[in-house]
Amino acid sequence: MNFNFDRVKNLVSKISVWSKNPNNKIKLYLLIAALVVIVCLKIWLLSSFFFSNVQNNESQIFYVYDNYTLDSVTTHLKKENIISNENSFRLVSGFLGYKDKTIKSGRFKIKPRASNFNLVRMFKSGLQTPAKITLNNIRTLYELAAKLGSYLKS
Repeated sequence: MNFNFDRVKNLVSKISVWSKNPNNKIKLYLLIAALVVIVCLKIWLLSSFFFSNVQNNESQIFYVYDNYTLDSVTTHLKKENIISNENSFRLVSGFLGYKDKTIKSGRFKIKPRASNFNLVRMFKSGLQTPAKITLNNIRTLYELAAKLGSYLKS
């Protein structure tokens, strides 16, 4: 694979001739500034999607109830110190279509260092963590209901 330096030199000379005009210099600076802004926005969006937003280094259990909306899920995640940035979670949930109609209730295990993308995908698809239930010394239906009620919050 040969790289042709003559083409690069030719392009640089064309830009230097073009940039000698003061109007073209302003256009060139605006073009460079616009490219820098676009690159910064792309980096910010990628970091919002794929970098960790979970604060803890250990797994946590999070319950989503039937009456939860997107706002209540987000505020409870922030209140329980699970996520560090509410706005990035809302941004990603908007992009992925996680809205009030798609919220599924359940018991979710939040893994350490999970990204917003992973959290929204888990909530949206309803990937719940099963609850382990042990039933000992149950004699009546009421005792069974009480025992199950303590295990199952939703």
